[in-house]
Amino acid sequence: GQRVLRIAFLECEDLGEYLSPACYANYGGYYKMNCDVFAYVANLSASALAKVGITSPLPQPVRVEFEKFNVKAGQLPRVDELSRYDGFYITGSLAGVYDDEPWIKRLNDWTAYAIRDGHKVVGISFGHQMVVQALGGKVECNPNGSSVSVMSTTLTPQAQQYFGDGRRSFKLLYHHNDAVTRMPPASVGIMEMGGNRTTPNNGVFNSSGTVLTFCGHPDY
Repeated sequence: GQRVLRIAFLECEDLGEYLSPACYANYGGYYKMNCDVFAYVANLSASALAKVGITSPLPQPVRVEFEKFNVKAGQLPRVDELSRYDGFYITGSLAGVYDDEPWIKRLNDWTAYAIRDGHKVVGISFGHQMVVQALGGKVECNPNGSSVSVMSTTLTPQAQQYFGDGRRSFKLLYHHNDAVTRMPPASVGIMEMGGNRTTPNNGVFNSSGTVLTFCGHPDY
């Protein structure tokens, strides 16, 4: 039968406030873009997955159900109900994780708790930086400048082993002004994924498979 994955979708920006009505109607915000991406990947055939290096597809069909939380409006999954979800997805934002905003501070504390409690967390762009900061790292305005283009990230040896598909790099669309300038303490168990000259840290992960972040945007 079909397996259902329930994901709490922590939306940290309403792109409808910034995109033109026509663009927003066509592409939607983070929520719609991610729903479309997950649905597309979940329905790919084994042969299509093999072409991109995935030789061990999931053993059964998967359907992803998102429950959306408007983080800027103060919505977060209750910490006593985290076990209801298979994972948590933190989106991008026009804000910086170091901004002095109540909703950012609440998300920082929530993220630290969820990860340390062993729940699976994915962070994209702002979400990537939030995960690093919540675990004790540092994020600042990128001293090397902004990234607004498709760029390549060279994987560390540990990340190559983690992905296990033979690739040494990958490309994503990047759109950010900030960067991780200090990793969390080694005791946290978070490892660098790799980077490039503009942004040396373009993602993190851990060996237990509960944390995965990308500075770039798979959803774009």
